[in-house]
Amino acid sequence: MMESKTVNMKIDSVLKAVLEELGGTYEYVKHLGGGEFSNVYLVKHKASGENYALKIMDYHYLIQRLKKEDLADSKSKFNEIKKRFVIEAKIYGKIDHRHIVKILDTGFITNDTNDIEIPFIVMNYIKGSSLAEVLKKEAPFEVNRALAIAKSLLSVIDVIHQNNIIHRDIKPANIMIEEETGEAIIIDFGIAKDIVGGTRLTTTGAFLGSPVYMAPEQFTDSSKVGPEIDTYAFGVVLFEMLTGELPYKGNNFMEVMNAHQVKPVPNILDVNPELPVGIEDILFKAMAKNPAYRYRNAQEFLKDLQDVGKKKRRLSRRQKNRYTYLFYLFVAVVAIALIILNPFGARAPKVETKTTPVQDSNVQVPKIKDEEKAKPAEPGQKPQQVTPEEEFAQTIQAVKKNIEKEDFAAAGDALGKARLIKKDNEEIKQLSLLIAEKKQEYELKNGENLCNTTKGNIDLKKYLEFAAQYPQSRFLNDLKDRLKKADGNLPPEKYWQGPLQSNSKGYYEAIFGPEGSGRRMIYIPAKKIWIDKYEVSNLQFKRYLKDENIKAAVGTGSKYILEGDEYPAAVSYNEAEKYCRRYGFRLPTAEEWQYIAGKGTYTYPWGNELPDSGDICRANFDSLEGALEKDGFSGTAPVKSFAQYSSPFDAVNMAGNVWEWVQGIILKGGGFFSSVEDLAIDKTVSGRENDREGFRCVKDENNDRGI
Repeated sequence: MMESKTVNMKIDSVLKAVLEELGGTYEYVKHLGGGEFSNVYLVKHKASGENYALKIMDYHYLIQRLKKEDLADSKSKFNEIKKRFVIEAKIYGKIDHRHIVKILDTGFITNDTNDIEIPFIVMNYIKGSSLAEVLKKEAPFEVNRALAIAKSLLSVIDVIHQNNIIHRDIKPANIMIEEETGEAIIIDFGIAKDIVGGTRLTTTGAFLGSPVYMAPEQFTDSSKVGPEIDTYAFGVVLFEMLTGELPYKGNNFMEVMNAHQVKPVPNILDVNPELPVGIEDILFKAMAKNPAYRYRNAQEFLKDLQDVGKKKRRLSRRQKNRYTYLFYLFVAVVAIALIILNPFGARAPKVETKTTPVQDSNVQVPKIKDEEKAKPAEPGQKPQQVTPEEEFAQTIQAVKKNIEKEDFAAAGDALGKARLIKKDNEEIKQLSLLIAEKKQEYELKNGENLCNTTKGNIDLKKYLEFAAQYPQSRFLNDLKDRLKKADGNLPPEKYWQGPLQSNSKGYYEAIFGPEGSGRRMIYIPAKKIWIDKYEVSNLQFKRYLKDENIKAAVGTGSKYILEGDEYPAAVSYNEAEKYCRRYGFRLPTAEEWQYIAGKGTYTYPWGNELPDSGDICRANFDSLEGALEKDGFSGTAPVKSFAQYSSPFDAVNMAGNVWEWVQGIILKGGGFFSSVEDLAIDKTVSGRENDREGFRCVKDENNDRGI
């Protein structure tokens, strides 16, 4: 009936106490499943034999989640959730609508061990399958079926909104399709979804909610959401019913969150062009990024859905292009026919000049005209024909004008016509040489000669040289296409429309973010990720604090951890995670960090040599109070220090300087106080969440969000 959750299948003390509180009216049949905060059981009414669903808040599970939120008083927070659970359950119980499950009873039982009141709900049992299960087997739905389900559910969501309730968790798993009638019924109410952790990413990485159906604003501050989050979620559900696909997908939570926040709403007609006209506009509005542009409530959504299919189908761009092509083809055929029928310029029958407007176009089609005289006749004189000399002069003039415009193809065509008039002419020969000369100058000026000479041998260096010298050249795209075909390791083009370069180790680097305050990242082909070349600096972390309007001092107060802009930021694990999420990044995994540092090849990121062999120091480490070590630093060093001893991918300062956070509250790389052993690539230590350490970010290749 709901999302499954591991529970004790025996009648435990809480379930037994609830059945007793209900006066022994019901008997336990089986466990049906679990929601986010509750368990649901099938119970039978002893007198009538009817089946009902008994929903009990899962105190043990919920209190564990509250503790993970680092709340000062988890018991007090539980009481807040319990109160809301009961209040909203009673409100839902007053809603009499055929498409929402009927709540029959609510109450509490007291857990003697913890002196905690645990709420429960008795409601009708719906026999059937969840919409999620039906979609897996039968999606996409036939249009009328999907619209019928949508209209019935929006009608009940409208009633919920009229009772000043926001559901918060509209999704197929919370909707049942009744077995006999096929009707859709909402069975779960999203109660308390925005209390625990505010539907944010928790310290353990768990997310409270259903990310693939959540509105963008739910990922940031669910305390300020309105009914628009329900219309957004239902827009996603409708899209899924009509296409069998989710509008936004991802391999992990971050990808899904970023897609909802930054990717444009897909046009559903691109997935299925046969859907009724108007449905795409409805979904654009339902899933607008800004809630101000979205349906304010389900009633508005339902009203527009009633009109789907009443509009005339608009021509697609492809159809418009096809009609335009056919029109011009018709004009060309008519022109050729006229030339064939009138090859020598004989006088054709006079036809009045008119224009016929073409529907959906600014183009006008001229009808057949009289052949105009090259020289109009003076009054009382006979009309004069153009002489060959005059026609030759006009053609030569056209050649010269086209050369001036650098339209060498047109100049060559005009010169060909001149040759038909005078085959052996010195002026023609001179103009032919002039066209070749001017064309060569043009090619040199615009890089065409370089484009032609590279042929299939284009590489990143040649492309970058060409782009720097000829930034406006029309041949850049051709070179870029050749480059992509020649190098399968190139990162997605969206990341290198700006400054892409090859680093000293042969890997691609690009600047992410605004010029001057951006970050340099390295593309790792084998992992399909980008990683920071340097540790995140104090300057970058200050920018984050400003973007988030956070008033906090950068640094730790330690005289060894320097607070200058060019030095690495030392922050807690949670602060590092929040920083990464803010800009569409994440922390690297331990395995990714080790791979980029050179595990399997080197002992240390720079190779197998000790960090301080002879007079050479390859890392900032083993700094002692009051001493200026031979590495040159008695505390942290600027992030760009020791660049010549970078990792195999050219990542700088991966050993020494500051320990670096990786996923799982783990530290890698050693710091300025570390021993030689700590600097080894395979060295891993467990951190504490409030430790102040350094970090660098990772960006997944298929993550579209930028900074």
